[in-house]
Amino acid sequence: MENRKLIDRDEIYFLVFFSNFFIGMLLLTIKYNFDSIQAFFVFVNIDPIPFFFLFVVFIACLYYFIKIIVKKHILKKI
Repeated sequence: MENRKLIDRDEIYFLVFFSNFFIGMLLLTIKYNFDSIQAFFVFVNIDPIPFFFLFVVFIACLYYFIKIIVKKHILKKI
């Protein structure tokens, strides 16, 4: 009898990074009250460190998302 996992380790990592990104975006939006997209990218009197960490989490989220897509869909067709 095979022992199958319901969810893969990469999927767990993706969910963790995605939820952290989503929560981080909400916290930054509440803290800085962005009026426009331009205000989001202009760091005038705003500490850029939280944005950098959010960007790192976003890149990690994209990495695991692409890894899941490649593993689940592309490799099954070969």
